[in-house]
Amino acid sequence: GSSGSVKAVEGTDVYVCIVASAQELPDIEELSDLEPEKTIVFYNLKLDVLRGDLGAPAFPGKDFQDRFLSRVKPVYYLR
Repeated sequence: GSSGSVKAVEGTDVYVCIVASAQELPDIEELSDLEPEKTIVFYNLKLDVLRGDLGAPAFPGKDFQDRFLSRVKPVYYLR
């Protein structure tokens, strides 16, 4: 994550993340850890493409798939 720069917003029921890069995905994981009972909607993240970057220099490690992305439930996918 971003080592503390991600903060929960009081009174928020749902977070919507729009177009995050692979480098920003750990920030979303950190938000999920801060607010485990809240819904986080990922919109247009192209996770199938971002998963391919895991493990490359300056990207999250390959363990990120098992640790966090495997918990993301796709509800709509258009290619």
